Amino acid sequence: MIDNHLHPNNKLKDFFLTKTNLRGEELEYAASHFHPKHLSKKEHLFSEGEICKFASFITKGCVRFYSIDENVKEHVLFLVSKIGG
Repeated sequence: MIDNHLHPNNKLKDFFLTKTNLRGEELEYAASHFHPKHLSKKEHLFSEGEICKFASFITKGCVRFYSIDENVKEHVLFLVSKIGG
């Protein structure tokens, strides 16, 4: 059984409620466009050259954005983690 407060969509709604003026039907409409996706460690959200056609909301863990240069050296561009506790 999933605790509703811990469900990714409820965390998203909580975020919208504290950071936006969305309420009621607008909140439901916005939240309906987000779909939970679980990534395993080292799994890619998208790859270089792909056009990102979605927004992401992190509920647990963090995501690292990086590039690899012609000398096969990795460059971390930025890290993104979940908002709040």
